[in-house]
Amino acid sequence: PSTARDVMLTDRWPAQFAQFLKSIKISQGACVSTGFDFTCLSGDLAKGSSITLQVDYTINLPAVCGPVTNVI
Repeated sequence: PSTARDVMLTDRWPAQFAQFLKSIKISQGACVSTGFDFTCLSGDLAKGSSITLQVDYTINLPAVCGPVTNVI
């Protein structure tokens, strides 16, 4: 494996959730939100390295019962 070039993360939430994006934090690069979705551009990622991404949402509980897991 070699360096990953122009790394991009995109996340789209299911339409049935009435969520409000509170914050996005990424260890390398920058993120842009569009409504409830977001895209992060992290540039190049060297072999063996990693990026940390933290996204905080407020979710409308009447629409969701129990834990909610979102995988990017």
